[in-house]
Amino acid sequence: MGYRNILLAVNLAVDPVYLLQRAGKFAQRCDARLHLISVVPAEERLADAPLEARLARLKSESFDYLRSLSVELPCRLGVCEVVCGDPIREIELASRQLNADLVIAGHRQSRSLLARLRDQTAERLLGEGRYDLLILDESGSFWRPPLRLVVCVGLADEGEPLLLRASQLSQALGAQLHLLHVVEPVAVAHSGLELEYDPTGWLVDHQQLAEQQLARWAAGLPQPLASVRVLMGSVSRLVAAEAADPRVALVILGRHRKGERRLLGSHVHAILRQGGGDMLVMCHSASE
Repeated sequence: MGYRNILLAVNLAVDPVYLLQRAGKFAQRCDARLHLISVVPAEERLADAPLEARLARLKSESFDYLRSLSVELPCRLGVCEVVCGDPIREIELASRQLNADLVIAGHRQSRSLLARLRDQTAERLLGEGRYDLLILDESGSFWRPPLRLVVCVGLADEGEPLLLRASQLSQALGAQLHLLHVVEPVAVAHSGLELEYDPTGWLVDHQQLAEQQLARWAAGLPQPLASVRVLMGSVSRLVAAEAADPRVALVILGRHRKGERRLLGSHVHAILRQGGGDMLVMCHSASE
């Protein structure tokens, strides 16, 4: 598994230097081409000629600034463009045109509520596209070895290919991969009641079955896992704790299929609100 074309969405309203450096180093490690796009939000129809001229000048100046920052990046560079319109629509359009298999978006934890309401690009991209989405802390530094990746998987059919892709990525990055599965007691106990099982016994059985299934999946990986854990509790709370752990470089989650996508999205939103960290949301359809 490898990325070939990575699209970085750059918000020039905030300092983009750290985000560019982090994305450039990631693309270098993946031997991928890095494409840059910055979207200037504006109305689709601009009847005022002076306003159109100011917008054209803003786009030109933004492009010159973005290009000047990109020349120092260590990776292979592709398209660099500044466009005008709705950020999500323009990023989606660019991802299709460039055949991007990964989109990178920045996220900031220390921003005010008003600023976060104005710019929710990473969160809005969660339900879009057939690409993977890497959400990076814009103010953070690039990962330092030894690299520790944590992949959180469910027991559905998509869990095994997600684990395989995470293992291939960790191998490419020279990182250790830790596997985490979270059992939510309320949901499992409710299933036990529907099946007329004792809730406590059904919970223990579910945990044991999870451990056995994860062990079978782990046996087929190209490299051994550093650890396998099955924890009980809230998915968003436990994964947020992993993401906030300074020893963890990256948390990997799966973007579920249609009906389950909203549930995953709520987890990721909650994780970002609880402290975030760097997260890679892998699209299951990317491996199909």
